[in-house]
Amino acid sequence: MKATLTFVTISSILFLIPDRLTTFSLYIAKMVQGEFWRLFTGWFVHSTVNHLLSNLVLLLVIGIIFEQQYGSKKVIVAIVVTGMIGNFFS
Repeated sequence: MKATLTFVTISSILFLIPDRLTTFSLYIAKMVQGEFWRLFTGWFVHSTVNHLLSNLVLLLVIGIIFEQQYGSKKVIVAIVVTGMIGNFFS
């Protein structure tokens, strides 16, 4: 449950940052200029409260069950892999 709550906390904190979309979203042009963190922060950025809440509720429900069955390491791998895939298709 620790990994799931960590990802929920990161998403929640980033949502409170006013310029989160321009600072943390995936922009290829900015990555080419050296802002490589965008590969990892883009999947934590949510544009609206509804977007944030729907993703966090789903992550909590599925993440906690998944983490209890398979462990924290596999949850981290699953979130990182799906985040990278999401960035690729965005």
